[in-house]
Amino acid sequence: MAPCPGLKREDAKKTGKEPNFFINFVPRQHMANPHLTKANQKLLKKMAAEGGCFFLMWADPFLRGLLNIMVDHIRKAD
Repeated sequence: MAPCPGLKREDAKKTGKEPNFFINFVPRQHMANPHLTKANQKLLKKMAAEGGCFFLMWADPFLRGLLNIMVDHIRKAD
């Protein structure tokens, strides 16, 4: 990831804290995998249908991560 001004990045392995976001680089057919993120399966399939990328965000800090970013790492630019 490119550095962003004012954004503090930390390595969860070094800090010992739980990560608060995840970026998943997967082929399109795995973007709706329920094991990668806890979201409604119907919604995941709809969001993953076009490939590309999508973002899922929660307000509940007890869920695994507050933000999940799903990226189709195989899709070619139009």
